Amino acid sequence: MNTLNEAACKNNNCFSDTFNLYAAYYDLLYADKDYKAESDYIESIINKHGSNVGSILDLGCGTGIHALMLAKKGFYIHGVDISSNMIEQAKQKMEQNFAIKKSLKFDVGDIRGLDLNSKFDAVVSIFHVISYLTTNCDIHSFFATAAHHLNKDGLLIFDFWYGPAVLTQKPIVKIKRLENNDLRVTRISEPESHLNENVIDVNFHIFAQSKMDNQINDFKEIHKMRYFFKPELEMFAAHGGFEILNFEEWLTGIQPNEQSWGACVICKKI
Repeated sequence: MNTLNEAACKNNNCFSDTFNLYAAYYDLLYADKDYKAESDYIESIINKHGSNVGSILDLGCGTGIHALMLAKKGFYIHGVDISSNMIEQAKQKMEQNFAIKKSLKFDVGDIRGLDLNSKFDAVVSIFHVISYLTTNCDIHSFFATAAHHLNKDGLLIFDFWYGPAVLTQKPIVKIKRLENNDLRVTRISEPESHLNENVIDVNFHIFAQSKMDNQINDFKEIHKMRYFFKPELEMFAAHGGFEILNFEEWLTGIQPNEQSWGACVICKKI
């Protein structure tokens, strides 16, 4: 695996360190996430806008849950994530799903500079992965990676934090508590806005308590999240060789509005 843009990867260690810590509790923290509805939504977009889509590159695949669900729908999925711990968990899920194992592949990689020497019918980047790319250089690199790996007329589908909703609703302090048979996890999220950069620092403080010995592991992380507006995404897409086919609210497909924290763009490589 080679990189297209070594300069784009200069913050690679920062990203990977963050998500390697987070990976240990990722699936539990998002156990309430409706992965099935999201996978059905992606499939519906592909059926509406794609033509004979069989292979999908999943950029920022996390622990692989979306990838597994899409593979069960008959697609071949190659997932890439910067976190080696998340990829390890994705591979474990793959091994546990023998019936679709041949339809899945996972690799560690930086989506800002990636060359898999493969082409795909579609590229997806789900759970606002692009919002973690906070510089214009990173966004250009993301589109370059997608274009490099797509077949002619291939689809690019991604979701993100939608600027008008973020500025209207404004981020607030949140506390999330979840548990399973082994752990109790509490996550405190405290936002800090950087209006001139269109970035929110989400300051996470995570407490994980073992039910076996009551030992508590706690750590802090900062997740920098960029929110986007339609005109800038149109510019980035055009510069990267894409035509935007639709711009819609995540999951509903309606026109994004000030209540639409999550939005989705569907592009075609031109």
